This record gives sequence, structure tokens and C-alpha cells, in this order.
Amino acid sequence: MTMPKITPQDTADVFVGSGALDYPWWGLVDHRGAFDREVPDDWSLTVQDIATPDEPGEPVTVDHKAVMRAVRAIIEGKAEGVLPEGTISRTCKVLVYKGPEEADFDAPAADVVLQVAAFGKAQYS
Repeated sequence: MTMPKITPQDTADVFVGSGALDYPWWGLVDHRGAFDREVPDDWSLTVQDIATPDEPGEPVTVDHKAVMRAVRAIIEGKAEGVLPEGTISRTCKVLVYKGPEEADFDAPAADVVLQVAAFGKAQYS
């Protein structure tokens, strides 16, 4: 079985385009290409956790590779705060094994993946 290739355009469309960054804990510091109609191979977002406005987190850069590492960590059950056999894990498996067209990431699910990519764990839900 051949696994589909997941491109930077795919990850930008699925995760950045999901509306996940509208949650109140995301502070967008900078972006490069992630919101472009045609996403470059090296898109990135610099975000910070602003859930506690008086003590915002350090800025962190997230890109295609970081998102795909988070997806794999979730699939492998190594992502803190994500149920290994839950809906998000199953959706990540669909992404990797069937492709982005088959994966149904809504904003809450995409948010969890972005949290793992940016913060190393899903800390908000």
C-alpha cells in the first residue's frame, strides 16, 4: 500500500485553514506563506500561548514538518493530552494513510494537532 504524499499546501489547508487559530489561546506573532492561496514549501507560523495575557508563552515556530511530527506523535500514542484511540488519533491516521482529502479535521481537532506541534502537548480543549 502506497501512503499518500502530504504536502505543505495540504497541511496549511487542513490545519491553518481550519479556523483553529481563532481559539483564545493562540497569539499569532508572525506568519510566512501559511495564509497564501498557493502555499510555499516552507510556510511557517510563529505563535505564542496567550491564554494568560499577563504571562504569555514564548513564541514558537510551527511549520509543515512540525505539524507532521505532531500527527505522527498522536498516531503513535506519544502526544500528551490526546487519547491514543480517540477521534483525533483516528483522523490523523486517515490523513497519513488515506490522504488529506479523506481526513475530516474540524477546527477543534486541528487545534489539538497544532497544540501538540507548538507546545508539545494538548493543553486546552
